[in-house]
Amino acid sequence: VPRAWRADLMAVYGFARLVDDIGDGDLAPGGADARYLDVPEDQAGDRLVLLDALETDLARVFRSTGTPHHPLLRALRPTVRRRGLVPDPF
Repeated sequence: VPRAWRADLMAVYGFARLVDDIGDGDLAPGGADARYLDVPEDQAGDRLVLLDALETDLARVFRSTGTPHHPLLRALRPTVRRRGLVPDPF
């Protein structure tokens, strides 16, 4: 992969891994991802709630105002803007 693409590739990969980890129930212990996504502690184990919260945070990536809460989505935002990505594939 060309050096100029690596950071963008890693940002998209980070997002993809997060979606996969939520879907598989393989998030890191401690609930940090749920906290980043503003999911109440008593719902942190509910994959559908987490995926809905992730979708809400992803919308922040594509809006011109507001900041994504999850660090992986904050890292994705510059890639989206730099590469002109649209929400549909996500």
